[in-house]
Amino acid sequence: MKMFKNLFSIETKPGAYFRRIDWTAFWGATLIAFLVYFFTLGPSVGLEDSGELATAADHLGVPHPPGYPFWSLCSWIFCRLFSWVTYMGQPTPAWAVSLFSAVAGAFAAGCTAMLICRSGSDMLDSVPAEGEADDDRARKNALMSLAGGLGGSLVFAFSPVEWSQSTIVEIYSLNALFLMAVFLLSYRWMRCPSDRILWLTAFVFGLGLTNYQVLLLAAIPLAIIIALRNIRMFRDFCLILIPIGLTAKVLQIGSLLRADRYMSADVINKFQPLAKTASCPNGVFLALGCLLLVAAPLAGLFLAHRRDARAQRIAVGVGAGGIALMLLAATLFAAPATWATPNETAVAPLLEPTTYAWIGALLAGAYVCALGAVFAPKDATVRDAAVWKWLAGAGACALVAVLVAGGLKAADAAGYQGVPFSYTKPTFLLLGGLVALFALVLTTPRGLAYAIPVAAVQLTVYVLLCKGAMNGLTNPHSWWFIWPVVWNFLILALALVALPNGRAIAVATFLAELGVSFYAYMPIVSDLRNPPMNWGYPRTWEGFKHAIMRGQYEAIKMPDFFSKSGFALFLKQLGFYFQDLRMQFTLVAAALALIPFALWKAVVRKANGAKPLVLNATWLAAGLYVAVAGLVIVFSELFEGLTDGEVPLRLDKLLLLFLALLALVGFGAMLVRQARVVVCMIRGRAADGADAAAPAPFSLRFSADDVSQQWLIAVGACFGLMSLFLVALAGVKGDIQDGFIQKVKFISSHGMFSLWIGYGLAVGLAVANTLLKRLFRDNPTVQRLALGLLCVAAGCTALIPVYENYTNDRLVFAMGSAEQNGHTFGWQFGNYQLRGANAIREELADDEEPLPNPMWPEEMAPGAVFFGGTDPGRFVPTYMIYSARVRPDVYLITQNALADDTYMSVERDLYGDEIWIPSKEDSAESFNIYVNEVQSGKRPANADLKIENGRVQVTGALGVMEINGVLTKMMFDHEKRRRAFYVEESYVIQWMYPYLTPHGLIMKINPEPRAMNAAIIRNDMEFWDWYQRRLLRDPAFRRDFPAQKSYSKLRAAIAGLYAHTGYFSMADQAFREAVHLYPASPEATFRYAQEVLMPASRWDAIRDLLDYTDRVDPNNSRTGQMRGYVDRLQTVTATIQRLQSKAAKAPLSAYENLSLAQSLLSLGRSGPAAEAARKALALPDAAHSFDLAYSAALILSQCGQRGDAANAMKRAAAAMPPSADARMRRETAAVLSEGGLNAEAETVLNAYLRLQPQDVEAWLQLALVKDALGQTQNAQSAILQAYKLNPELTSQRLGASEPLQKVAAPLFRRK
Repeated sequence: MKMFKNLFSIETKPGAYFRRIDWTAFWGATLIAFLVYFFTLGPSVGLEDSGELATAADHLGVPHPPGYPFWSLCSWIFCRLFSWVTYMGQPTPAWAVSLFSAVAGAFAAGCTAMLICRSGSDMLDSVPAEGEADDDRARKNALMSLAGGLGGSLVFAFSPVEWSQSTIVEIYSLNALFLMAVFLLSYRWMRCPSDRILWLTAFVFGLGLTNYQVLLLAAIPLAIIIALRNIRMFRDFCLILIPIGLTAKVLQIGSLLRADRYMSADVINKFQPLAKTASCPNGVFLALGCLLLVAAPLAGLFLAHRRDARAQRIAVGVGAGGIALMLLAATLFAAPATWATPNETAVAPLLEPTTYAWIGALLAGAYVCALGAVFAPKDATVRDAAVWKWLAGAGACALVAVLVAGGLKAADAAGYQGVPFSYTKPTFLLLGGLVALFALVLTTPRGLAYAIPVAAVQLTVYVLLCKGAMNGLTNPHSWWFIWPVVWNFLILALALVALPNGRAIAVATFLAELGVSFYAYMPIVSDLRNPPMNWGYPRTWEGFKHAIMRGQYEAIKMPDFFSKSGFALFLKQLGFYFQDLRMQFTLVAAALALIPFALWKAVVRKANGAKPLVLNATWLAAGLYVAVAGLVIVFSELFEGLTDGEVPLRLDKLLLLFLALLALVGFGAMLVRQARVVVCMIRGRAADGADAAAPAPFSLRFSADDVSQQWLIAVGACFGLMSLFLVALAGVKGDIQDGFIQKVKFISSHGMFSLWIGYGLAVGLAVANTLLKRLFRDNPTVQRLALGLLCVAAGCTALIPVYENYTNDRLVFAMGSAEQNGHTFGWQFGNYQLRGANAIREELADDEEPLPNPMWPEEMAPGAVFFGGTDPGRFVPTYMIYSARVRPDVYLITQNALADDTYMSVERDLYGDEIWIPSKEDSAESFNIYVNEVQSGKRPANADLKIENGRVQVTGALGVMEINGVLTKMMFDHEKRRRAFYVEESYVIQWMYPYLTPHGLIMKINPEPRAMNAAIIRNDMEFWDWYQRRLLRDPAFRRDFPAQKSYSKLRAAIAGLYAHTGYFSMADQAFREAVHLYPASPEATFRYAQEVLMPASRWDAIRDLLDYTDRVDPNNSRTGQMRGYVDRLQTVTATIQRLQSKAAKAPLSAYENLSLAQSLLSLGRSGPAAEAARKALALPDAAHSFDLAYSAALILSQCGQRGDAANAMKRAAAAMPPSADARMRRETAAVLSEGGLNAEAETVLNAYLRLQPQDVEAWLQLALVKDALGQTQNAQSAILQAYKLNPELTSQRLGASEPLQKVAAPLFRRK
């Protein structure tokens, strides 16, 4: 009994903050969550990213960006601890990593429970109450907060996304743990400020950034916490973050600059990293000089414990020694040879090393003088000579350094990348940052001693960067690469001694950076271990930078909130998010989150002194919640069959709106109150001064104390950033496919929301407790018993998401089930692909239907090469080969990544000695093959071809896949005589189709083109008929979203093969099986429509299919696009049939032939389209028609008939009316020029430019025509004219056109 009481004790140990009841909440939630997770763990590898992550964890490798170093280390430890666990007789590290996910998710739930329990108890304790002893009230509040903590945390733990991510191989449960741990420590610091807690919070935050960079958004709520609790510490944080932020901006600009443009190879070799030049005297001296500068303030601080003459002498002396060593290093550097001047005559040369040395010495002098001012006597002010002389010296050194840098010769105005680069915005950002820096330091005693050297360095470095004198800033072969590291430590050291809260913030910043430094894991393991999962090849600088910057993902684009369409889209995305939030928590639990914001009272005081009117919003909110929950439960469960689960007249939504308005008013009241508190702190008054005014006739106050209000504001800010802001950044579309991909991004917002749910439970219980005291005033035993039962009921709120997971079919269809026990589809996916029928027979139970052909599909041939395509298709086999040790002789190649040289570097290391892997030269050759075939018309582009800096760039997934296809063909041609090839298709690779035959779940690439025979088709159709029935009979498959999607994709790929080879009846059946496996699959649906139904003109069947897709996934915009395309296609087809039928009876007119040509061309039938266009031109009524000749010429040009197109366009030019617009005239000239009629094109452009001399595009087109005619000088004159009209547009066009670059090259040399 005593032990039971201890579990619920509200006492704390000396020096501790959290009580035993808080730890009870922590361990209770952790154990409950872990037990549920443990018994619902996936037995082995799953689909999606599971195989990749498990392989990386098992081999201490590097998974996809950003690399997840801390997760990889922890998962590797779990793999070693549970290496004895097997599945189907094979090692199963995937289970061990899933167990780590469960542990991380469980501890995230524990942190959430502990946070709700303690902060909820503090919140309730601060709410005024009467008629109850303080101790008894505190115990009840703690008990109610415990119930809220368990209920809120477990609602989060068992929400569909968090639960599902905690039972598979994924990183998101660890991310939830980091977020909740950071906020738990932050709340601890708010209530009991401590430097050690602040430092621990900073380190955990930095470490968390290595796991999921969305955690960076939590920096703003953390800043709000610091600002609301200690405005001066917030000021000092800003002072240290301003130079760090400006340095980051300089590095961003430096990353855009090409180091080799202003440096010859010899110069770059002289800029070696420290590790490679430590044996050189100059490298040692320079390094020691930098270390002494960093050590100077630390020496003054620790060798003399107070600011006195001794500390000043030590700091200045050590700093001066650093300057001397740096000058000595520069002298030795300059002695052997001077720096070479680059060959480019259009750019300014680099500075001599002595120039850099003197600029560096001046800046170091400003830094050392600032230290002299910092370590002046304590009682000295700025007016005292002991301070201002040092400050004057620092200012003089800073001014001279800036003036010297500003006097340097500027670099080429064209910019580092050969195109204009505007420094306007970065300059305003720099100046704004420096103004803010000086404005903030004016409120600190020795702030100028911090601001002067910081501003001097930032301004000088920026000027040098603009002048072209700091090339290679982010190049690891440059000494400048070390500058930001040294400067970072100089900032921290100076802040440590110069700012009032310097010790706290400098150490916190350093520890946050130390946490982020775990990213160093990636290049280390990539280089030392060469693991099979070595994403991005981070042993190289480019690979490392690509990984931590998430280079494989699309660049984040800020949403346009201010345009009408952008704001409407944002509101639509918010609707999608709140629909998902309701799905995660249900309306019954989600509505609880509004109650804690209704902890306010409105008081109306009467003029005659009568008793004021009081509105207690908390009671009203509790009543509204009970009404909402009652309506939802009654109509969604008891009368679901009559009302389809919806409340009549939407009464629940109406009541919920009133509840939201109460919460909004309360949140506004908190914001107003805390704004007044911050103003009081800035003015140096006590926070209580915010309420010093006389009572007003009307007042509205939040009932909880200031810290609780500040905490709720911080949590609200985090929720807003992790939900509303992230929704816009992620570009949520709302359909099922996008929702499944995007759902994991919002786990952090779900964690914040669960805090409010827990507080809502605690506040609701407090309201119930007050009501019970009034109802059972004379019977405290009944009060306690009823309150205990209500607390148990509140804790059981966690059963709501569990119930929904097992009963809500719509939830499972949209997101898949959370539990993964019994889900073996990842194992089947990989094992059946690699081992075929042998693996299937081993796993079939005695009472299961046997394979139709027990010998088909055959096992992969020994030493086979397997082209994996989709994420499961490449990751699951990788896991099976390297971790489960199933068929380790198979070579797995990712067909989607062959054009990525970082991936090919990994493959060369793994397989280079065993199979033929394309070299860098082969990759370049494949690129040239693709570009040449596109430009010659032999291959469709499927991408944008752009020319930048003289290099052709390919953008677009389809274009990159075309290059991947060229590389796969190279590998196939080199190895097909020695090895068997197989493919799991992602994107269609056209060259493979003649070689492919079905092979179970995948396809085999035969050594030579091979037609499918009846036996192969029969085996495939019987196999998939059997396997589809087996999958659909399994209840786990019907609840497994990734499995349905993955197997549907496999079947659709084989169906596409049937359609391509003309077996349309088999293709029809295979596509229907793919749709049956996953009804919401847009790929199977749209491919079925395009490849089978459209060629057969089965328009009604297509519309029925699209209507079904609309019912299944109503938010999928692609369905509407496909329906519009089908309507247009049907119209075009009908037009062709009508005109062809008419042509069989009588000749068509010229315009009818032209209409036929346009319709045929829209279907891609270029040959018949060109023939119809020629017929149109041959008829008499086309002789003098500009419109007809012009349209026919464009059709012929698009069909590749350049000669005929030019002749037709010549006729059009002769009949061109004066009213023809600019587009028509430019297209006329382009077609004429393509067909070799450059003289005619020149005539058209000259005539047009006489009318419109401001058209830049026309001048550039004329330049190409003049060049083709051999008039080089005239061509250059045209380019110069275009440049005068619009320099920026002309530069962009030059950068995108290689022919224009060749014409303009002499102009650049002349310049």
